[in-house]
Amino acid sequence: MAITTLTVGFTARLQATVITIPDALDQTGRYKIENSIKPISGEASLYVAGTMTFGNPTAQTGAYNVHELIPAGGGQYVFQMGQRWQSSAFGLLFPDPDAYITTDLAAGDSFLTVLRIDQITGDYSFFADPDLSMLEGDNTPLWSGKGGFTGAFDNVQFRGGNDDNGVVSYTGFGVYTGADTPFGVPSLQLTITEIVSNVDDTVTLTWKSDPTPGTTYKVLFNPDLSAPKSEWPDENDSFATQGDTTTYTTNCSFAEDRMFFVVEKN
Repeated sequence: MAITTLTVGFTARLQATVITIPDALDQTGRYKIENSIKPISGEASLYVAGTMTFGNPTAQTGAYNVHELIPAGGGQYVFQMGQRWQSSAFGLLFPDPDAYITTDLAAGDSFLTVLRIDQITGDYSFFADPDLSMLEGDNTPLWSGKGGFTGAFDNVQFRGGNDDNGVVSYTGFGVYTGADTPFGVPSLQLTITEIVSNVDDTVTLTWKSDPTPGTTYKVLFNPDLSAPKSEWPDENDSFATQGDTTTYTTNCSFAEDRMFFVVEKN
């Protein structure tokens, strides 16, 4: 069982991988930047996240600026996001050409996008400027579709064109596989120090905690990260602090392939 623990303010993950894509700053004119990665396939929850920022001068409507997923072995892109060719619209361009964040790009516009793909079913969701401090299920996708590409891909490509192009930067791009996700931004308020999957399929979590007497924590669980946190069952809704460090072993056994946990201070 792959275990992913999410807490308010802290995310700790096991058996997960983040592939970091190098930033591409101040791109203009005609460009194509290929970011080759190991082929990725068979992922039930695959995320591609990053930010595109439009500088000055603004890209004209005869230009285009996109990031694309290219199938393993090459060929036509299978997902495309960014500024549509001969348009000032920005959003998910392929396979759904109408999932726009804006139709009036302007200098200084910056968009964080997250694409979630299920490579098994072909389902996918496109998030526009999501709040990454929240769980995925507490963000609403701009677009959700079915029947998307289910094969392997090995290239996250940045591409733009035409002589009247503006200045565009691609920053913070990453591909999240395994049990990893861009949702749930780390902070120093709660720190998970150990996660143990026990032989009886229970899970033991240890975190740095508030030693103040009367402090309690809530432990939630769910195998589906896309579910809103309000729908996550309680494993324990009032577990008392044990001091500077607190250790908790779940009452339930988890036989699922993976399970997500949330630890919150009450």
